[in-house]
Amino acid sequence: MRSAGGQCQPPEGTTIPLISESAPLDFQLRPAETARAYPYMTLFYETTNAPTRDPRDPYAQFTQDFSVVFGRRSADADAASGFDTVGIVSKVVENLMPASHDVQPNDIYLWLTAHGVAQYPGASGVLRLDDRNKFPPDKAVYIRGIAQPGGATTTLLSCGILPERQNPERWGTPPDTFPCPREGTGSPSG
Repeated sequence: MRSAGGQCQPPEGTTIPLISESAPLDFQLRPAETARAYPYMTLFYETTNAPTRDPRDPYAQFTQDFSVVFGRRSADADAASGFDTVGIVSKVVENLMPASHDVQPNDIYLWLTAHGVAQYPGASGVLRLDDRNKFPPDKAVYIRGIAQPGGATTTLLSCGILPERQNPERWGTPPDTFPCPREGTGSPSG
């Protein structure tokens, strides 16, 4: 984008809004630097991690623990999801071990299908997996924005089961509110 030069400049005093499903982690962690590097752009991005440092939020605790182990590296959504995968598989294997010491991958899938996990407080949000839900329904999702000129970050949308176990019906600021996407309503799920 930087190399586009004058060809990518909006009219004076305006910015180009850009939404990214997978914004680079540095954009998210250093919003003021992002605003300075791209003064012609207002960046919006999707994340499944809570945008707060609320200590009740499992993701906030995960990021603290991650930094203790990995130092300056930052935990992103992929790291949190990987951590949750290991946690859920470990829970299933613990349940399977008394019956068999030779646990196979298909055994894990069958156990999740038959018994499932519910209200699992994962680093990537509250998770539920079972015979009907092959991916977590109503997974928390946020749309964040990095504003110009200073890089202030705001949350525009919070939907799904949020860290405090709330599941809002609507997003936005009254009077301009909109229904949260729901599984089975023709909206994207995940």
